[in-house]
Amino acid sequence: MIFGVGTNDMSCSNDSYTVWHSMLRRCYSSIYQKGKPNYVDCKVSDDWMLHSNFNYWFKDNYVKGWQLDKDLLSGESKVYSQETCCFLPAVLNSLIVVKKKNNDLPQGVHYKIKNAKYIAQLSYQDQGVRSSAHLCISSDINHCFKFYKETKESKIKEFAMKYKDQMKPKVLNALLNFKVTP
Repeated sequence: MIFGVGTNDMSCSNDSYTVWHSMLRRCYSSIYQKGKPNYVDCKVSDDWMLHSNFNYWFKDNYVKGWQLDKDLLSGESKVYSQETCCFLPAVLNSLIVVKKKNNDLPQGVHYKIKNAKYIAQLSYQDQGVRSSAHLCISSDINHCFKFYKETKESKIKEFAMKYKDQMKPKVLNALLNFKVTP
């Protein structure tokens, strides 16, 4: 049993096994979740508890070097399954992340006490290089969020088009229609 829930019914260790094992670790390892609490309450569908079932889906969807994602197609669901998962380049996987904040500010907006202004900032990682840009500074929180939203949605579309030939149509469609919410 892998993490007390998964069954490896295949004799080989390959990319499929590595991704499957990592998915189970994110969902069922309390040690892993201590460092990554956003995975608490995540689950894996019953059929994917068997490696051979995951492997069948994996062979039809995997793009070497891309990351398994459950957020783009799932909405609010925290379940890894055939219906909710896809593979994304790291840059897109980092761009679609919605970071939970401990304050009442909208996504992508920070408050600078020093000058009593709001700042819109966009960060993502492309090919191992972290990019971060201050998009605007304003006393109007809504203006900052609007600027952040438009910039992030545009950047997601830009990268989606860059990788479109390697994507499943439903994944490309979800990226092209991605909407940032506060």
